[in-house]
Amino acid sequence: MRMWIVSALILTFLSLSGCPEVYFHEMKKKSAQHTGCRVDDMVIVDDENEVAEGVHRWTVECAGKKYRCTEIPKKSLECKPIPD
Repeated sequence: MRMWIVSALILTFLSLSGCPEVYFHEMKKKSAQHTGCRVDDMVIVDDENEVAEGVHRWTVECAGKKYRCTEIPKKSLECKPIPD
């Protein structure tokens, strides 16, 4: 019984550890549609969820430029350049 619990905990940890990578990849795909950057060239530098407002904001960097993306799920998504 104890071995089953340990195995279940290990499997849970391993499955959860891959989630952020998938999550960030989806954000990069959404950003690519609005920035002209390739997904593989982007880095997510900031991520914040405002659950009470239903808004998701993140900052993506590519080709030396930063973009601030704002998404209202199932309504709108925009990414605007951040001035230096």
